[in-house]
Amino acid sequence: MTDLQLRFTDPARYDVIAAAARAAGVGVEEFVMAAAYERALNTREQHPRWLQGTYRVSHHY
Repeated sequence: MTDLQLRFTDPARYDVIAAAARAAGVGVEEFVMAAAYERALNTREQHPRWLQGTYRVSHHY
């Protein structure tokens, strides 16, 4: 995944994330995307009504 351009304002936070990515054997971008995906799945499980259309967007694109 080289299409992402992640910017970390806190060098210490980047170092921790980079170390975790190395330990998992993946790049930083893949590690961050996997974490974001996992968080989205957890949110969906905590708020199942989102899938039922109970929450509606008030504007259309």
